[in-house]
Amino acid sequence: PGFKHDFGNYHHTSWSAGHCANRWMESLYRSMLVGEKMDPLTYEKLKKWIFRIYDNGIGLPANLDLETFELKKESDICNLRESFYGLACVYLCERDPRTLEIARNVISVVDRYLDKQTGVWDDARYREETGAHAVGLFTGDWETTRFCNTFGRFVGGLTVFYQATGMQEALRLA
Repeated sequence: PGFKHDFGNYHHTSWSAGHCANRWMESLYRSMLVGEKMDPLTYEKLKKWIFRIYDNGIGLPANLDLETFELKKESDICNLRESFYGLACVYLCERDPRTLEIARNVISVVDRYLDKQTGVWDDARYREETGAHAVGLFTGDWETTRFCNTFGRFVGGLTVFYQATGMQEALRLA
């Protein structure tokens, strides 16, 4: 019933590519660890979306416009965790250097706009400086940012990414 109301896919009224493709990639990768074969076509399609959501000039994984499937200048920051799961999987499968570049960029954006003392995202400054904004159930549409549902979740993605890549910046932010 939530899908018929204001919840969209329960992450935001816009389809959250930051969650879906990345979570599926993580599931495929974990299946490989227990002996399942990953379908190469499925992997390539998911990888395309993992990189596409960052091809947006806003430094965070973008949401999609459901009418045009174009990237929007908005990000559901509660999905940073899932996006780093996807980046970690691509890195483990291919050692693709783009994953490291994207991760460093996201970490620098979070460092710039997250007040680590209060756990509050400075969306006004982010919007002013990038032309984008953070949206979603836990990021300002209905209430103020809550650390546990946004950046607290991101700790898991950062630690998985650190384990996969050894990137010290990810460990530091976690």
